[in-house]
Amino acid sequence: MSRADSVREQMDRILADPLFSGADRRARLLRFLVEESLNGQGGSLKESLLALEVFGRTGDHDPKVDSVVRVEMGRLRSRLIEYYAQAGQRDPVRIEIPKGRYEPIFVFREGDAGPLAETAHELPAPRRRYPIYVVAACALALGLAVLAWKSRPSLDTSAAPSLAVLPFLNFSNDGVQDYLADSLADELTEILAESKALRVVARTSAFQFKGRSQDVREIGRRLNATDILEGSLQQHGDQLRLVVQLIRSSDGFHIWSHIYDTSMHDLPQVETQVAASTARALLPGNTLGNSDAADAPFHTGTNPEAHDLYLRAAYLFHQGNPEALTRAADLTRQAVQLDPAFIRAHLLLAKTEQSLASMNAEPQRVAWERSRKSLDTVLALDPSSSEAHASLALHAYVAEWDWPKAEREFRLALAPARPPANAHSLYGWSLMTRKQFDEARSHFAAALEIDPLSVAGSRTNMATDWILERNYSKARQVIDGMFELNPQSVAASGLFGWIQLIQGDCSGLRGTLGQVERWNPSDLERAKALFEAKCGQPDRARAMLAELDKHMAQRYVSPYLVAWAYGILGDAAKAVDRLDQAADNHDSLIFYIKLDPLFDTIRSQPRFQDLAKRIGLP
Repeated sequence: MSRADSVREQMDRILADPLFSGADRRARLLRFLVEESLNGQGGSLKESLLALEVFGRTGDHDPKVDSVVRVEMGRLRSRLIEYYAQAGQRDPVRIEIPKGRYEPIFVFREGDAGPLAETAHELPAPRRRYPIYVVAACALALGLAVLAWKSRPSLDTSAAPSLAVLPFLNFSNDGVQDYLADSLADELTEILAESKALRVVARTSAFQFKGRSQDVREIGRRLNATDILEGSLQQHGDQLRLVVQLIRSSDGFHIWSHIYDTSMHDLPQVETQVAASTARALLPGNTLGNSDAADAPFHTGTNPEAHDLYLRAAYLFHQGNPEALTRAADLTRQAVQLDPAFIRAHLLLAKTEQSLASMNAEPQRVAWERSRKSLDTVLALDPSSSEAHASLALHAYVAEWDWPKAEREFRLALAPARPPANAHSLYGWSLMTRKQFDEARSHFAAALEIDPLSVAGSRTNMATDWILERNYSKARQVIDGMFELNPQSVAASGLFGWIQLIQGDCSGLRGTLGQVERWNPSDLERAKALFEAKCGQPDRARAMLAELDKHMAQRYVSPYLVAWAYGILGDAAKAVDRLDQAADNHDSLIFYIKLDPLFDTIRSQPRFQDLAKRIGLP
């Protein structure tokens, strides 16, 4: 058998192993890399070629936007390492892909003579005879290299266990307890994410599978999760039955399962038991995994009534509309009054206030002040909270215009080995507003590694980044991806409308106006004014804006977005008046003014320049 045939036989042996079963993309990638190398094309393997030939991307694929090749290469390397550490220890051929390269290396086991390392294009080369001392020296060097390889610390973070917590099924008699099923999974996600050794998929991505029947192997593939935690609950009065199971996503093997019969009063203790059992199974020998449930360092509530209020508030928070957020804030305030040391509730309150601010649901200055008090409480109780440091950094940047302070807080948020996706996303956003676009996109990509199916957050920020760079084709690629994940995404529709305004796409704007009417009717008045300013009758637009000004006292509308319309109409004085209002209110959108194409016509105005200097923009 030729060496090439031996390599192909070894590749088939690897792909037949349970570690690779169900991983179609990884199998295609390995086959392509091996065959190209055996055919002498290993040196020409590039990321763009792999994106096109293996993953079906188009010729304009941008790795900064779509990191599929790097992600799958990381997974493939980790699976090969795991395979050769287990089933493949005595295999005759070792296939390796050095980090930073795409060309495989093949190492052959030949009796007692030790392995002979060759790249694929060297396979047909004839053997040569060397003096015995050269052979001995090479064997010694190679033996030391193999020993060093076996004992080296793993630097590939993708080899660490990764977990996705799916939304729990509600088997109660009615749908009233949906909040409990969703919020249990939500809180378990946050509890387990406190482990520094375990990568936990963000809640946003895991909940994309709510109500969908899909093979666990496909879920694991899409979420880049080695393991899946799922469960169900059934409630009768105050009594709960939880059925929880931990499943290996590569083959559907059940690692453990357990039935918990408990009460609402004891639910926080059951959550810590589930988290401890999961960590113990995935991280043997880890301190967190071996903790007794009573001693587990998880930040859950101790007051049952406060805990239930928190779960209800979390359910409303993730609905994301202003009404639900306002109600969530009310419930969370009640929770922290009952349990002042409930860290997670204080953090949820801060995030709720910041969400209300970012959605322009209330004056941002008011929301920022409220969120700051909650963040100070969180950090007094837990100084290492990455989520709190990230939110405090955003507060320092937007509410105080203090970039050095924000930078310090962002560094604290990103200090852990596995910071949350939100820390990367917010830091990237702040960098983007200061024209550090490349570094910003690297943080958006890092956030998407943790939260791969998120529609808002990092994808919204990445599309905004491309718009501010005036690369509208790249922005549209990201927006198209957002629509694929959620065809009714309000964020994607707004970003698309922004590009259409900039480019004067009036037929497209008419269609976007219809989407606003269906999905976000509260914003219809402003959207119509913008349409008339750009594509209709300027006088009609001015009348609409005058009416909008009257209503702003009763219903908050971002002055920045109203300034868009005045900028389009060429009314520099009124545009800057509205921008001044946005700055006084610490509207986060104000950080776009020096980059936003819709203000090109008024950017040279002295008042505009003075405003940018007052904010501290570069």
